[in-house]
Amino acid sequence: MFLFSNFLKFILNLFQFSFLFYSVITIKEENENLINKGDLSQFDSSGCGLTKGCLFKPPNCNPYNDCSYALSYISDDERVYFELLAQVAGESNVWAAVGFSVDGLMGGDTVTDCSSLEGRDYKARLSYNPGKSNRKAPLAYGLESKILHTHHAKVADGIIYCRFSQLIQPPESVQPQFVRPLNAPIFILLASGVTRGKDLTIHSLNSDSSLFPFSSPHPIQLTKFNLSPEELANGDWEINKYNNNFINSSINLTKELSIPFNENNLSLSVIEQTTTNDLKIDSTTTPSSENINNINEEKSPTKILEKENQKNNLNNENISLNSNPKNDCSDSGITFGTTTNKPEIGSDAFLTSNNSEFRLIKTHGILMVFAWLFLIPGAILSARFLHHRNQREPLELFGIQLWFQIHRLANSLAFLFVIISFLCIYSALDGFWIGPRFSNRSEQNFSTQSLHALFGILSIFICLFQPICAIFRCSPESPKRFIFNWIHSILGYIAWICSAIAISLACLKFEQFFIDSFLARDVLIASLVLTFISFFSLQWFSLKRRERFELFEEENERRRNTSSLWQINLPKEYNIRNINQSTNNQHLRPPPQLMAMAPSECSDVGGHRESLMIQQAIIGLFFVASAVLSLCLAITLMLA
Repeated sequence: MFLFSNFLKFILNLFQFSFLFYSVITIKEENENLINKGDLSQFDSSGCGLTKGCLFKPPNCNPYNDCSYALSYISDDERVYFELLAQVAGESNVWAAVGFSVDGLMGGDTVTDCSSLEGRDYKARLSYNPGKSNRKAPLAYGLESKILHTHHAKVADGIIYCRFSQLIQPPESVQPQFVRPLNAPIFILLASGVTRGKDLTIHSLNSDSSLFPFSSPHPIQLTKFNLSPEELANGDWEINKYNNNFINSSINLTKELSIPFNENNLSLSVIEQTTTNDLKIDSTTTPSSENINNINEEKSPTKILEKENQKNNLNNENISLNSNPKNDCSDSGITFGTTTNKPEIGSDAFLTSNNSEFRLIKTHGILMVFAWLFLIPGAILSARFLHHRNQREPLELFGIQLWFQIHRLANSLAFLFVIISFLCIYSALDGFWIGPRFSNRSEQNFSTQSLHALFGILSIFICLFQPICAIFRCSPESPKRFIFNWIHSILGYIAWICSAIAISLACLKFEQFFIDSFLARDVLIASLVLTFISFFSLQWFSLKRRERFELFEEENERRRNTSSLWQINLPKEYNIRNINQSTNNQHLRPPPQLMAMAPSECSDVGGHRESLMIQQAIIGLFFVASAVLSLCLAITLMLA
């Protein structure tokens, strides 16, 4: 009996264990099936604007049906937790990415992409955009896994879903151009595409396509929604985190405004401002529910705003007013137009809002490259090293010395390019000065764009002054001509140095305007090295030629003095007239003392002619090489 009871207990325990094991296996299989189906249901948009921030393209789309891109973000004290969802063209070897940009344009961005490279598992990776291209972030071994954690990634039914977290503040050893800190407001870029080998291929360039990249209309504060509940509500509300004054509105978009004063959802037809007058909603007084619940034609928000802005030229705009019981304003507030006080989104960014401004800035750069890296250096070298006062037969072109023709033509073209380039950048920035100001903080005055503007305007002013100075120069025979020569030369060198600094700053920091900023930097370095090598090699040949000429002049003077003493006792057969008239007497040669010649009569003294030919060849090679390099740098701008 005892054995039978123990046997029953054993059978019962075995049955319970088997049932438990079967349950575990079943749950695991169900979870695996759910994961295999994509596990897309994890993207929950119900908390958007309340407990987490969200971005959608198109606005208010359903992440599982009609969203091209969807991104949610929430943070704790160390990390920002992202959910990224995007449509992709395929089931394998695809990518989706979120870019962190200082200006809302591609170029100079840090990127976190979720991708499958060479058929491997999907995971989040760190990369960056040096221009209009993408490269893997050059991080030390183990740093990427410390900065970035992949929690889940899967592709199903043409949709990629990726959940990952990233450190708010990267380690100090990581350069911000590769991994940018996430604690400051920043523009968000969303894109997708396919992979080829270990690289991400280009995204869709068709602006009408649903897969065309998304750019947030204003900088996003990624740490705004914190996991700590006490930080979710602060009792304040605002239209936009940066400013509630909007001007020059011209974009017709449907935007969502969260106002924490009513539990009702209300869609109102309100107004869009198209003038430079400020459209303000008083944030000091909390609107009461009575003003919303008792809406009529006489007391509607539309009438109130119309009354406050009778002087404005206003058009209709559909804006959805949603309640916010958490007393917080979502990042999808009113963002069309520009603010009276632009948010500080980075000191090294050019704020461009449309393609025409972008093209004007690129045209500005292309013209400046040809003017300051090709034309003006060639003009300087020709004036300094092709102009020889002791040359008996100087090279001429159309009756004017060759050096002056080159100098004048190159400078005239450069002057024209600089003027057009200045008008382009003036138009692109609407005449707004982005350089140093007395009212700016020191970090703003010493920012890259500020220094670029400063050195650029200095070179332009000198370029405008030089032809005016040349018009009023004195004649070459004037004893005061050296004053003009020195001023003209020194100002020319200063202008070129300022322009070289300005172009270098642009290539180093304004990466969004180049198709490949690293290639642009390499070409710029090659161009500057070419200019310096050409200048110093020409200077060396010039010094050597001058030394030889001075030695010859000293020897010639000594021979003249000797011949003047010896001419008294010259034999009759050495009469100069007889020597010149005698062609048959080959034995009659003037003595060495009569071989002395004036410097102005010598064209091949001490290798003078060979040295001059070498200098001309160097200048010719410089023009060819600098033209090629300038064209390459211009192409990196044109293709961006």
